[in-house]
Amino acid sequence: MAGHSVKPSLPCKFFGRGECMRGAGCQFLHIPEEPSPSLLQSGLHSDLQGADTSLLATNLSATVQQEDEALDQQPEPDTINSESAVTERLIFNRKVQFGPGASIGKITTPFDSHRIVLSNLPRNVTQKELISLAEPFGAVSFVVLEKPTMLVPPSARIEYAECFEAVRAVSDLDNKVFQSTKLAARLDLRAVESGVGLLLSRKVKISWYAPSIIAWAHYPTTSSAMAHATKLNGRAFDGRNISASFQTPSPRQTKSFSVEIKGLHVDVELFHLKRLCGSSSVTLGSPSYNREEGIKNVRLLLGTLDSFDVLPADKTKTKVTAFAQFSSAESAAAAVKNLHGVHQLFVKNSPLWLEQVHSVKYNLPAQQFATLKAEVDRFRNAHQNECKIRYYDWDENGSPADPVCVRIYSPDPQALGHTKIGLEALLQGELLVSHDRVVWDEYFESFEGEGFLQTINKDSRFFVKVDTRARNLRIFGPELDRAKAKDLIFHQLDDILLKRHIIPLEREVLRTLLTGGLDALQELVDAENISLDVVARTLTIRGNTDEVDVVRRAVGAMQTSLPLSRLLHNDEAVCPVCFCEASDPIGLTCGHVYCTPCLQHFLRSAVGPNFNGLRCVAEGLKAGSQKVACSKDIPYPIIRRLLSSTDENLLLEASFLTHIHSRPKEFHFCPTPDCKVVYRPTGEGTALRCSACLNRICGACHVEFHEGLTCAEHRDNLEGGNDAFRQWKEANGVKPCPKCRADLEKAGGCNHMTCIRCGTHICWVCMDTFSDEDSGGGIYQHLRQKHGGII
Repeated sequence: MAGHSVKPSLPCKFFGRGECMRGAGCQFLHIPEEPSPSLLQSGLHSDLQGADTSLLATNLSATVQQEDEALDQQPEPDTINSESAVTERLIFNRKVQFGPGASIGKITTPFDSHRIVLSNLPRNVTQKELISLAEPFGAVSFVVLEKPTMLVPPSARIEYAECFEAVRAVSDLDNKVFQSTKLAARLDLRAVESGVGLLLSRKVKISWYAPSIIAWAHYPTTSSAMAHATKLNGRAFDGRNISASFQTPSPRQTKSFSVEIKGLHVDVELFHLKRLCGSSSVTLGSPSYNREEGIKNVRLLLGTLDSFDVLPADKTKTKVTAFAQFSSAESAAAAVKNLHGVHQLFVKNSPLWLEQVHSVKYNLPAQQFATLKAEVDRFRNAHQNECKIRYYDWDENGSPADPVCVRIYSPDPQALGHTKIGLEALLQGELLVSHDRVVWDEYFESFEGEGFLQTINKDSRFFVKVDTRARNLRIFGPELDRAKAKDLIFHQLDDILLKRHIIPLEREVLRTLLTGGLDALQELVDAENISLDVVARTLTIRGNTDEVDVVRRAVGAMQTSLPLSRLLHNDEAVCPVCFCEASDPIGLTCGHVYCTPCLQHFLRSAVGPNFNGLRCVAEGLKAGSQKVACSKDIPYPIIRRLLSSTDENLLLEASFLTHIHSRPKEFHFCPTPDCKVVYRPTGEGTALRCSACLNRICGACHVEFHEGLTCAEHRDNLEGGNDAFRQWKEANGVKPCPKCRADLEKAGGCNHMTCIRCGTHICWVCMDTFSDEDSGGGIYQHLRQKHGGII
């Protein structure tokens, strides 16, 4: 309408920090930003002392009087408007998205992928046909058709917009007959390789006999030839062991008796060979094959590769060694299976030896690696018989590399897994804790805190790494040097805390600050030393006693100039936890107010195996005067604000584990004991390589991969071995949970059972299941009506 302006949908970047000077006249949306967390805030709140009217009171009173009438006509601002805010964290080697109430939004396992690999395609297939084949399952991002080889038919990589579309495509296309050919489809797990250590299993080491020549040394007598054959056989020459044998002469041969010498390098020098043989007459044969032609043919045999590198020729080596990088770990494994030990005519009928090389790569900041180098060297020497560990701290130009690449190599994934665990423990450094709690303070997120850490990191003996998302510090270096770094950090924190004062605010005072009052305060105190937290409704001042007193008197003037908060005169001001008037109040988006300590206790107490989300527990009236819980999710920024990083991690892990255990058809844990990697079930015959322990998992049977057995054969063997256990379960009344299949045993009590693993409520008589809402009455009503009682 004419005469009215419409605010743009962009948020005011100053408002969330309490720095907007335009108040209600600001043309941008006033949406608070996510607050900065502080582990060390507990016990730091200072009581608001009574203050006389100061020089600032007159200015503030005028501002309040001008704004009061306008504010009364507008709805009061929410304590926090970002109730839908989410955070993404790495929990047990997978990405997990958490939303309001610490609920699970999205889980990305190490085996989820947007891409599929479609193999065993007809040799005349076109890209257009592949697109038509792939599109029914979802939005296709791209299709890449890989060229076939003599041994391997064409294959293709197809990427979808969503992981579930790729899963659906694999399910429908695997074993599908297309143009009289049965297709093979699988997820391309290379597309999701991530984490601190990147597992690579796409490299294959290939070796075969190097080309050689045969020589014949000639001697005047048979005795001389036989003596030299015995002397030369097995002798080292040019770094190789050669073989020599006397050549039986023909019946009429009377001179020039020969000794055949094998294993010579193609570039052997005739002069030196004559001296070795003690003969003035030596004849050289032709090379067994051309080295470059042999390499070219091996390369063609392997098909489509990402790279192919051959080690330089070495006279001392009897084999040629090359490394092939395939597009996927499965392609590398297939090459080893099909070509290992197979003789090839183009390398003089030498067998090819193929070995899949597994490696884990880490990229570390150069300064971090420098503090760990001595320990990495000691670790490498201690594990040299299990795996090869290499690092690259200089680049190809001879300059210091940053980051530094550290790699572990081994053909044995189990050995690599064990070494990987030990090296990661070394590379992750020491977590900074105090009294069994992770140390964190919002100071480390500030410009001043960043500068402090940069300053102490100039000491090359240690390195301090800050993780603002996980809210922790990790220290690297020898033990004594780490102790020095910790002393510096704790001393700095003590100094910061002595200068930090936190003033709790009434709602009207908060509104006054947001509509110009904060700007007035910043005229008295340096703007960098005063910050407003709209979620916790606190004002933080950093400075000396005089500066703090000035701010306290100013806030007191605001408070005495305003009427008592209307909020304190209604039921919503009563804390739903302690049922008393909320002290140090904190408001939720639903309008209910809690004591900050009560809400903190409520959040901490939710941690456990039966975690069921964090929701407001305040009661309100419903139709018919029935009181029900509000049950609105608590915004994640408030959860993060009130919990320390230790408590937050415990809460998120509890939420994650409950989510996983309650969905046994969707998620499974790696079968290796104590390994917490999660995967989604797959079709039969699919082997998954665990990103943590590196063991292979059957995604259908949920056991360590049963090499050489189909899933059906494995199940048959398992059933035969479980007879005794099955008989014991029948004899003792053990029943599987209807939801997660965990074995349950009833020791006594009523017939209402709760699965300790997934939390399902179960009728022990008929094994019917009930929701959480039914547990208080529905299941008991069922027991009485269907089974004549609860026992």
